[in-house]
Amino acid sequence: MDGDFYNELGATMLLLGARECLLSASDGEHEAIKNLLARNGVIVAVPCKILPT
Repeated sequence: MDGDFYNELGATMLLLGARECLLSASDGEHEAIKNLLARNGVIVAVPCKILPT
């Protein structure tokens, strides 16, 4: 992902006034997005995977 994407994402989060964001994972390519959101004061949550019973 390029820098323009991150700039647009950060600006969008500020514009919307987001407080929390759900990510499907917190590793790999999501790590950069998680860090960007945290710098903008957005709480990042990763839902627990529910195993079928």
